[in-house]
Amino acid sequence: MTLIQSKTGFLTFLFVLWVQCSLAQDRLTLGLTTRNGSTSLPFVIAEEKGFLGSLTVLGLFGLVLFNGIRIAGSARDRFGTLLAIGVTVLFTVHVFVNIAMTIGLVPITGIPLPFISYGGSFVLSCCLLQGLVQSVWRFRKDFT
Repeated sequence: MTLIQSKTGFLTFLFVLWVQCSLAQDRLTLGLTTRNGSTSLPFVIAEEKGFLGSLTVLGLFGLVLFNGIRIAGSARDRFGTLLAIGVTVLFTVHVFVNIAMTIGLVPITGIPLPFISYGGSFVLSCCLLQGLVQSVWRFRKDFT
């Protein structure tokens, strides 16, 4: 993603805050922004679904992150706590860096957005990591 695309992504976020784009007449179909793999997905979601759609996606990420912290607090042993905290921190860093990259606050690094970005290996890794966290939740009590 170039500097022009990054500034266009920030302007798209500002544009969506004030005016809701329709799905048929958005800026991507008019050719004002470019699609660049998975690095520009936050502003594509904001443009296609509007401000409420962006808040919904951020709220769902917040729910996953809160769930990871809750699971870490109720883990049976130290390993489970560290595993849940590590996965939660990984997802948090990926979400914040990807969104900050899109609006131009940090340099472009190509960090994908968990569960959303294009690419099968990262989505599969996210699902496996979330499965490990859910396993910590499943075995939180001693069944003896």
